[in-house]
Amino acid sequence: MLVLGEPVKLDRKAVRVRTPRDEPWDIFRERYSTQRLVQRRDRTAAHFESRLDIAERIIRPKTIGDMATRKALELLQRELLAGGGVPGKRKRRSPHTAKSHMASILAALRWALDDVPKIDGIKTSKLKVMKGRPIFDTKFQGMLDATAGVVGIVAAASWRFVGIRVAARRVDAHVLG
Repeated sequence: MLVLGEPVKLDRKAVRVRTPRDEPWDIFRERYSTQRLVQRRDRTAAHFESRLDIAERIIRPKTIGDMATRKALELLQRELLAGGGVPGKRKRRSPHTAKSHMASILAALRWALDDVPKIDGIKTSKLKVMKGRPIFDTKFQGMLDATAGVVGIVAAASWRFVGIRVAARRVDAHVLG
């Protein structure tokens, strides 16, 4: 029974101070999903979940503190570049993809912790990376043939000219790479 003015004696073995780093990883994931990712669009939330799943397969953390160490984050970054974390084929990721994955993971860790260690980021080129794939002649010819049916016969000539210029840029980007 507590009496006012009397000092309280605590049993040191019974009192365990928990820090945010001691939080179990699965509880962190649940909390992050229900408190933070619900504020995001469905597709964005799915991307975050996927990236955290990959990080979980690489590091296998038991607590959030296991993931939020310099050693773990550097290992994660190396493995992301090497293509780790995906069952089956181990295909190298582009530096841009690995950098994007790391940004998502670090954002999640910073949401939960105040003291996430800084690591050297992945260096990426400033050049524009080609998105998509080059277009084949048969597909391009099919697009040109369908132009008149989509935009009308009168506008078809100008649309064909625009289509040729856009396709030429895609081919140049692929060839010059």
